[in-house]
Amino acid sequence: MKRVNNSMVRFFLDTSCLIAVYAKHSPSAIAIWFGMNAVKLTSEYVLKELRRALLDEDARLERVNDVVDEVRRKCTVVKITPQQAKGIALEDKSDIPIVAGARACNAVLLTLDRKLHAQARKYVKTAFPEELAKT
Repeated sequence: MKRVNNSMVRFFLDTSCLIAVYAKHSPSAIAIWFGMNAVKLTSEYVLKELRRALLDEDARLERVNDVVDEVRRKCTVVKITPQQAKGIALEDKSDIPIVAGARACNAVLLTLDRKLHAQARKYVKTAFPEELAKT
């Protein structure tokens, strides 16, 4: 477990990480989700994206609801205000609330999206699950 200033590391999980866990695409994301002793955060915005993505993959509504409920149990879910997103400029505008969430929570943004990882580094610390699995 990594500690910063005697406090547990805080990770803000984006939609790609949560999809990887629940679609079982990323062993590193799964290991972090179930094994890492850290503060896990996400946002209502990410949960809406997760719901939409799982439904697009033809997941049953009951399964999608179960996944969202589990994320709510395992993460602190925050609401992001438009004020918190001010000053963030990204190529993909739909990623702005995600970066704003990580910044507002003073958390490391955990993502599998390479473009987001690169662009978000101007505003927050970022990491790929694979990087954390090595430590």
